[in-house]
Amino acid sequence: MPGAFATICSHPISDTGSFDSEEQLAACFNGRSVSVPLQLLHQRLGHISERLCRRISKQQLSDIRLSDRSMGECEVCKESKAKRASFGQNDEEDGTLAPFEHVVSDLKGAMKHPDVWGNRYFVTFSCKRTRWIAVYFMKKKSQTKDKFKEFLSWTRRHRFEVKSLRTDGGGEYTSGEEARVLSDFETICAANKIAHTKTSANTPEQNGLAERVNRTLAEKARCMLRAQALSPRLWSSAVLNAAAIHNRIPHSALSGLSPHHLVFDKPPILSRYRTFGSR
Repeated sequence: MPGAFATICSHPISDTGSFDSEEQLAACFNGRSVSVPLQLLHQRLGHISERLCRRISKQQLSDIRLSDRSMGECEVCKESKAKRASFGQNDEEDGTLAPFEHVVSDLKGAMKHPDVWGNRYFVTFSCKRTRWIAVYFMKKKSQTKDKFKEFLSWTRRHRFEVKSLRTDGGGEYTSGEEARVLSDFETICAANKIAHTKTSANTPEQNGLAERVNRTLAEKARCMLRAQALSPRLWSSAVLNAAAIHNRIPHSALSGLSPHHLVFDKPPILSRYRTFGSR
């Protein structure tokens, strides 16, 4: 990792993604841990699965400890996460890639309700190696290229280099405002030496990682809004919170580590999170 990402402690982490002892965990979090009931942790972390909540505590992947391990059925999850059967996953994490070397992107919208700032779309840029999600909100599809520039600026600031990008070839990625021979988006990729590959028409499964990212964020956002009976115009705040949580919880493709751990070389602190919409 670049020097900007100092390790939070000097103790090594085992191959299982957990700390070898309580002493090592205490050293990383200055001896502090927070006890939270399982049901409350499920709500605070955007209605993630019960299994994942238990793993965070059991494998000591944050400063959270479960004080009550009982959890009933979540009606909000049942209503908000219903979906069709998905395609098989063929884009598992590739350990040979450098962080942010390969990025996938997809756009979602237009939303039924604009948010309080007038946005109707959001676009995500997801790292295949670390599973980190960057999300940006837009009023128009044509703003996608500007958000891509912001994302590239963020990666350079943290000393990462994007080498390839995969999208579904939608108009937001390929259309120029005046000429369609070489779009503004393609110009950005060419200027930054990024190889832009596009999936075949009507084959969302070829960009499965990006499609799943947007679906996951939308599901978690619906859960958070419904659980607190909040206005649908707060959808962008809920999506942003869902992305922040995703980046800080363990991922099955990362041997139980979180995207935050791989990007910043230190475990996340989850005790600061509260149930979305609470005071």
